[in-house]
Amino acid sequence: MSAANDGDPPSSPMLSWLPAKPTCSWSGIRCNAAGRVTEISLPGAGLNGTLGTFNFTTFPALTKLDLCSNNITGTIPANVVTNLTYLDLSQNSLSGEIPDALPATMRGIKYLNLSWNGLDGPIPRSLSGMREMRSFDVSGNKLTRAIPPGLFMNWPEITLFHARDNPLSGSIPPEISNATKLQSLYLCLNSLSGQIPVEIGRLTNLQYLILARNFLSGSIPHSVGNMSRLLEGEVPTAISLQSLQFLDLGNNRLSGMIPYLGMRKLLGISLDLLYMDLSSNAFSGIVQTSTNSNLSLQFVDLANNNLMGGFPLHYTTAPNR
Repeated sequence: MSAANDGDPPSSPMLSWLPAKPTCSWSGIRCNAAGRVTEISLPGAGLNGTLGTFNFTTFPALTKLDLCSNNITGTIPANVVTNLTYLDLSQNSLSGEIPDALPATMRGIKYLNLSWNGLDGPIPRSLSGMREMRSFDVSGNKLTRAIPPGLFMNWPEITLFHARDNPLSGSIPPEISNATKLQSLYLCLNSLSGQIPVEIGRLTNLQYLILARNFLSGSIPHSVGNMSRLLEGEVPTAISLQSLQFLDLGNNRLSGMIPYLGMRKLLGISLDLLYMDLSSNAFSGIVQTSTNSNLSLQFVDLANNNLMGGFPLHYTTAPNR
């Protein structure tokens, strides 16, 4: 890889890369006590070329590589063994498939961001071998087929799973319930179908649930909040989404009834919910007006459904505890 032909951008950290200066003093470079390079961070540095020209063996102690927002092309190498725990290649021009062999070469990876490139093919099932994964983002590519259930079964530490803006198909795997530490799930703008799995209600740490613009059908499952259950009593807290702040299910084919928005728990969700978009579905029934000052909702969109009645008009900037 190299800087663009017209030279480094004015703010490029590579301007400090002078042979007369120690490598560990270069901008974007961090070293350990032994003087070995452990981190290379060159976001937006005007780099072009391919990853195949990057000599990983030169940096045996490298654990973090951030090359986001450059113009790196070509494919992701499949045969380079590294000690990386953090890899960000987002916002480049990478192409081809995500290598099946990636877990064998980057087994200790915790943060993997390949978003906003031109990657195609499926999300490899073999990635479930990366058992330390905490954050996984492949949004904005051309990935196809179904989401491998094994990822959620073998990533017990995963907190962020983003795969928005792809032509992924199939259903949301019920095995997602194994990812109990998940906080952010973005699967919008895909071609997912079927029902929202009832098991999703076990993700009690979930704060962002964004499933808009798919082909999901059926009703919101009982575990997230069911109308009849709410009328008879609260959804058990053990299976409700207590931490949810953003809920976007807009532009699907969901049906059924929407719970009374004045209940202390909206859809069995905590009072911390700030944003809810259920627009452009097939929900029906009466939406009653709320005067509950405990709700912290700042945005609600229920347009383009089959709803009647009032609208929740009373909002507070923060829940009253």
